[in-house]
Amino acid sequence: MDADGRPEAFFRGTDGALWHVWETTKSGYGNWTGPASLGGSMSGDPAVATDARGRLQVFFRSTDGHLWVVRQRDANSDGWDSPVSIVENIGGDPVVGINADGRLEVFFRGTDNALWHLPQTDDYNGWDKLTGLGGTLTGNPAVARAADARLAAFHWGGGHLWVSEQTIVNGADWSAHERIAQNIGGEPVVEANADGRLEVFFHGTDHAVWHVAQMFGQQAAGYAISP
Repeated sequence: MDADGRPEAFFRGTDGALWHVWETTKSGYGNWTGPASLGGSMSGDPAVATDARGRLQVFFRSTDGHLWVVRQRDANSDGWDSPVSIVENIGGDPVVGINADGRLEVFFRGTDNALWHLPQTDDYNGWDKLTGLGGTLTGNPAVARAADARLAAFHWGGGHLWVSEQTIVNGADWSAHERIAQNIGGEPVVEANADGRLEVFFHGTDHAVWHVAQMFGQQAAGYAISP
């Protein structure tokens, strides 16, 4: 979604490049333009977020295993910068979270199968230290911001669902991984309820859809599971 409310969609084309289409007005009547190529050579799916200055930033894993970013030149602009490589040797598709202070933070499975993250610097113009958060990931992680404004990262590993969360709002330190569900059969997805509680969905080893929801008054590890 552009800063002015117009939706914009991003996808990998048949040529392997990053493409996008965007709505030209906020009318909701399907006035779309594109597709237009943003370049790159993708492997997998992109991740998109709006930075603190209202610009869309798109992240993707390239065919040579690097993490790349493509950034809108200005909020709501049709102009985009060229793709820039920001990390080497990543093992899966990126996901992106937004800190309470507006800084983007990118998460991915490394080639060592651990969870890694890369936050923006305080001036929003660059990237801070790449840091491993441990764990053994089977697939791509999922990230969301909880009601208390801390980011929480979820992953599938060893057939279990795990979570690690920021120890303080906007902080660089993260908790140890805690197991919150067993016998899951795929990558989790997470979204916040209207009251701010996170809810994680996944398919179980029985191929049914399952979910775990945060309980009131609990941190990210305080979850109740149900089919």
